[in-house]
This record gives sequence, C-alpha cells and structure tokens, in this order.
Amino acid sequence: MASDPMALPLTLVGAFTFTGLVRSWLLSSANGRFVFQMRHLAPVLVGVALGVACQGAGTNVIDWVDFIQLHGVTYVAAWTSPGRPLQQGDLGTEYWTVKVKLADSHDPNHRAQDGDAGFLDPGTAVCSMNGYSPTFRLAAYDQGRLTLYEADTNPKAKVGADLLDLVNKVSYIGINSPQNGRTELAAVHKQGVVDALVGMILRAPVDQTRRNDPGLHEYFIDFHLRDGTETTRSYWPTSGEMSRGILLPPAFASAVADALNGSAAVLPTSQSVSIGDGRLPQNA
Repeated sequence: MASDPMALPLTLVGAFTFTGLVRSWLLSSANGRFVFQMRHLAPVLVGVALGVACQGAGTNVIDWVDFIQLHGVTYVAAWTSPGRPLQQGDLGTEYWTVKVKLADSHDPNHRAQDGDAGFLDPGTAVCSMNGYSPTFRLAAYDQGRLTLYEADTNPKAKVGADLLDLVNKVSYIGINSPQNGRTELAAVHKQGVVDALVGMILRAPVDQTRRNDPGLHEYFIDFHLRDGTETTRSYWPTSGEMSRGILLPPAFASAVADALNGSAAVLPTSQSVSIGDGRLPQNA
C-alpha cells in the first residue's frame, strides 16, 4: 500500500490477516471522503487486516471483510462457490450467536473479538456444518442465503489438520489457474495419490506469521469433497506455503508439477497413521 502515489494515512483494523486478498483497489473520492473499494476477492495472502480505514475530511470509512470470529478463530466467507449450494440439511447445531456487526462501526481502532462479524447482523445464529469440525467450517444465513465460512487464522493451529478437516473427505484435487482461481489446469484423481497429498497437508507444520513475497508464482488448490462441496486454498510452490501458513514439503510441489506436466505423481510408499478420527497415509 505504501507505494500508492496517492498515499493516505491507513489504519489496519483487526488482529488477524485473512486468506482473501483484495487483488485490486480503486481509490475514489465521494463528498470529500476517500474510500477504498474492493473490486475482487481472491485467496492470496498480503497481510491485509480485517478492515482498512481511510481518513478524509475527518471521516473514517472502513471496508470490512466478510468474516466472523469465534473462540479465537477467524473465519472468512468462502471466496468461491462452495461447489454446490448449501442446504438446510448441511447445518448442524447452533455454534455461536453474532454479537457485533462491524460494518456498522466507524471505529478505526476496533480489534476483532469473539462474537464480531463483518456483515452478519447481531443475533444471527452461526451453525456448525454436518460432517465437519467447527474449527474448519461454519455457516450462517445472510439475507436469506446460506454463507459458508472457513477458518483462516487460528492461534492454536500447530499442523494443517488444525485448520482443514479433510480426512476421508476429498474425492479429487484440482490445480487451478492463478488468474481466476477457477479454471482447472490439471487434476489428481488417483485416490492413493489424493490421500497421500491430503496427508502431507494435515501433518504439515503451521506458521501463520509468515508473509509470502507477492511476486511468487501461485496456484489455487481446489479440494473437491465427497459431499459435493469444495474448498480452495492458495499455494506457492517456491515457498511451499499453502494458505494460511501451512508449510508443505517439496514432495507436494513435485506432485503439483507432475500433474501440470501430465505425468503420474511419484510419491513415497505410504502406511496408515491415525489423525483425529480418520486414517491418513504416513509418507517417508
């Protein structure tokens, strides 16, 4: 942001960064107020906080991200279609109730806390998702439409399994274009390879303080789940990071390269290891 030729004083609001990146910003002036308008959301990490405040003519205008914070975990609304529309039957039990809608706030010093939401009204029920850990996925009705929220930042996350609940849930993995995050460039369908790659992710260490060079090449890894939904994460082969802060081994990058080149991925022989309530392949 500092390189903007029309640099204005910025206040980063919220204690956490998020997976969704504002790819392009449009700075406009209306009635003497400078406003940052978000034009496109895509899951790339750049260290933007939950809200950006701009000051002009003594007025704070804050663009909030569509997020909720519960039990210390920051969840962000899925930036792409969840694969199929969510249905009432996907909802589990009520997990939390929204206390504060920050879109109504003009306090640039507000720090996100449990019960805060970007756009959900106070009193909105936030529900668990059937078949998924609430530390990974939640859902809530927003203006009559079910919105999927997925964990972005969890201060207690030590390994990938603390952020993604994918054990025995992935039917295939798509490798999508960095241009739009949706165009599938290659895919991994062989179940043994899918399981091995998922195992790498769930065992990988997590460091959510890292910041990738925005110039690094990236892909979007699209997990097509057995219930017809999807979850998509940014992946930078050079650094080995999958958003958000999941540090993958070189073997994962090799498998992605093999898929893009049309070659069969060659992975180490696997054996089962228990993680949570599922079974994962343990790779050498």
